[in-house]
Amino acid sequence: MKTQDLCHICKAVIHKYKCPTCLSLYCSVACFKDHQTECTKKPTETEEKVLPQPESPDLEEDNLLTVEKLENLRTSKNLVQILKNPHLRTLIKALDEDENKRTMLDSLMHEPIFLEFADTCLSLVHPANKVDIGPSEIS
Repeated sequence: MKTQDLCHICKAVIHKYKCPTCLSLYCSVACFKDHQTECTKKPTETEEKVLPQPESPDLEEDNLLTVEKLENLRTSKNLVQILKNPHLRTLIKALDEDENKRTMLDSLMHEPIFLEFADTCLSLVHPANKVDIGPSEIS
């Protein structure tokens, strides 16, 4: 019998239960009641951790999308059709997972399907400024 399998309260019997608050192991109702008097909540892996907000000079309020523009993206049949492309979905996932997003984005701008996706998004967000972008125009 391993000591890690023993009840954390009486240390005599193999545990059967875990405290829902701190995940301490216990074997019976009696041990649980003893434990409750001194139980302190310990953070679990599933709790939200507050992360510091990264300072981003590129993120200005003028660059945020309105609900209307987001709705235009959501309801665009053309964009939905483009997003059905499995290769494009793989590229977007790779961009999301890449640590150096700027470099990855620069390389993706040489992919025709990604360019079509970017052009479509931009035309929906800024219809008056509809301009095809190319790899040389993203720096």
